[in-house]
Amino acid sequence: MRITPLLYLFLLASLFAKAQIDTDIFGFDITTEGESITLTNQINISNSEGYNSQPYFLGKDVLLYAGNVDGNTEIIQYTRGKKKVFNTTTSGGEYSPQPIPGERAVSAVRLDTTGYQRLYRYMPRSGTSIEIIKNAVVAYYTWADKNTIVSADIVGQNLELVIHNIKNGNSENLEIKVGRSFHKIPNTDLVSFIDKTSEKWIVKSLHLKTKAIEEIIPLIDGSEDIAWLPDGSLLATKENTIYIKKTSKNNWESLVSFNNDNLKNLSRIAVSPDGSQIAVVSSVSPGKIVQKHIEPFNNRELDEFANAFSENVVVRNYFSDTLYVGRDLLKEKYRIYFERTTSSTVKVVNRVIHNNKVIDHELVIVDGKEYNQATIYTVDNGKISSMTFINSSKKTANPVPTVDAQLKTYNEGNIDAFMSFYDKNIKLYNYPTLLAFKNREEIKKTYGDMFKQLPDLTAKIKNRITIGNYTIDYEELSAKGSTWYGVAINKVINKKITHVTFL
Repeated sequence: MRITPLLYLFLLASLFAKAQIDTDIFGFDITTEGESITLTNQINISNSEGYNSQPYFLGKDVLLYAGNVDGNTEIIQYTRGKKKVFNTTTSGGEYSPQPIPGERAVSAVRLDTTGYQRLYRYMPRSGTSIEIIKNAVVAYYTWADKNTIVSADIVGQNLELVIHNIKNGNSENLEIKVGRSFHKIPNTDLVSFIDKTSEKWIVKSLHLKTKAIEEIIPLIDGSEDIAWLPDGSLLATKENTIYIKKTSKNNWESLVSFNNDNLKNLSRIAVSPDGSQIAVVSSVSPGKIVQKHIEPFNNRELDEFANAFSENVVVRNYFSDTLYVGRDLLKEKYRIYFERTTSSTVKVVNRVIHNNKVIDHELVIVDGKEYNQATIYTVDNGKISSMTFINSSKKTANPVPTVDAQLKTYNEGNIDAFMSFYDKNIKLYNYPTLLAFKNREEIKKTYGDMFKQLPDLTAKIKNRITIGNYTIDYEELSAKGSTWYGVAINKVINKKITHVTFL
């Protein structure tokens, strides 16, 4: 069963509903030859567990960022490979650190444990911090000059565009819903921001003296963060790709797409003042999170094993057999398991990663006996929030020829031949158990219409796990110059596909 692109459109979550996730900051050197730009010499700048984000360059090889220190978010200064905490630890967490123009001080948004949030001024290694704007809940900002801050302030349930004059204490709310990315535009008196007033988000410029606002370019769907190169080119991130809008063009182009699992979900981005370096934030690969429970399992370290899971983890057998819920119960189940077995190890044979899902083909050896299984892990906020086992103990016919034959008809756009590989009672679901189509007629109409609308639609298998009569395919789909990725789990009985789940 091939994937329809319509099943892989995602909505951005509300700012206020987002929890911190594990992130790392990666640095690159920028090499420019004519209009060609390449990124080289990748390094992990933060290289620390927890939340590490919001980089801001002070100069070449020197930047500030909000980083994890013993569970607290502090202002970190990175200088040529060395890190130090800029501020003295406070009762809250510091975010969005930036240098204050003309001073040695740094500004940062502090969120106290009481929920009190303000923009503060910090001196290096000083135990004092001073509120910069007393009556405004600043969320994101930039210094336009030494007396002016352009920010997204929390007003009710919205982020609104506000100009703060630090010298005279005046603030002006322009009452425009905005995003989190603010930057001075190189070689101008303008500040860029993202207008979220309409469904289509737009990068715009603000002239501080005249308050004139002009559109620059609509933002890429699903993108949230931008940065400027010194020549006026604009960068944006989405998934594993950095995009560029060159000064001579009015469209986005792909600058670089990363194949590294650690760079699959990019967000914040920053450029050094001279344009020679770039820093980009990526959420930690869910594969890295999943890996945290495997070694403790093999070493029978129960506490460390259980700590890799969320408090309300759901454990089930595929497709919909929930075994139990909760980390405490998981810990008790595995305590009994370890007592009843002499030895047990898991080895990852193959791994598929898609968004926050990890699907492992695992070779399991229990007291000398081997068996294969696939396990689907869902990762949220740095923990495994669900674990689903796919087992097939019975000897079954190879499902691959059937699935591959259907792939051929999909790429040919032959709807009748495509449908012929389905069992008469075929069921299609979105993971874990949401029914996607009620019957064959709905499937045929949806895919038939898609084949007509996208005649150049093609699918390729990028990775595959086969367990008994199941195939788990990581697929790349392309049409009209766009590319989608997804996972389909196919169950085959008597050369017919009887059940499909999309991830």
